[in-house]
Amino acid sequence: MNPTKVSVILPTYNEAEGIVGFINRTKSYIEKENVEYEILVIDDDSPDGTAEIIRREFKDMPQIRCLVRKNERGLASAIGYGIQNSLYDALFVLNADGNQDPAYFPIFYNLSKYYDVVSGSRFIWGGGMDGSRFRYWGSYFFNVFLRIITGIRVRDNTSGFVFFKRHHLDGLDLKKTYRGFGEYYIDVIRHFQRKKLSLIEIPVIYPERKGGKSKMKFSKTIFTYFWRAIQARFK
Repeated sequence: MNPTKVSVILPTYNEAEGIVGFINRTKSYIEKENVEYEILVIDDDSPDGTAEIIRREFKDMPQIRCLVRKNERGLASAIGYGIQNSLYDALFVLNADGNQDPAYFPIFYNLSKYYDVVSGSRFIWGGGMDGSRFRYWGSYFFNVFLRIITGIRVRDNTSGFVFFKRHHLDGLDLKKTYRGFGEYYIDVIRHFQRKKLSLIEIPVIYPERKGGKSKMKFSKTIFTYFWRAIQARFK
């Protein structure tokens, strides 16, 4: 049975340029499924006024909530904070930078009837990344390496584009897990695998970013992902 209530976790930092359009697109795809929902934005006190724009544009929509963190920064900890403050058990996590398209929501949502975890993958048939082929193949082979190191069977260990239930994180220290950038997802997937949850990957395509600036510097994150994988392997 599909969940009837869903919390969408949306971390933001300096996304003023495109955030209103992104939230409206997300709303439209969710509302097609006739599900009760909230979109919970976790903003790291963006200096470009992202939070102020959200609160102004959606002031008459209580299902759009925006929490501002004054003393913390980081994608992973923002997601963890959102999970802790979400209203509903069913969670849909995606980034607001346009890489992860809310148009996939109906697929995630409807597959959640049959699987505990639905995870987006760039590296299965039908998935991919628009733009730099170097970036795609670099990410692809790095994920192959991560699978070898960690023993994780998932093809895309750095996605974070996922639908699951909050109670599936029981037994996981959220503070220790949700830290850094995207490397937290390695620990989360390992946790799901150890709990023997049913998991399916669906093909997703990351479009080329059209607005704002990416927070991820590929060359600077390789080491942190590698170190997190080593830690996960020997836990």
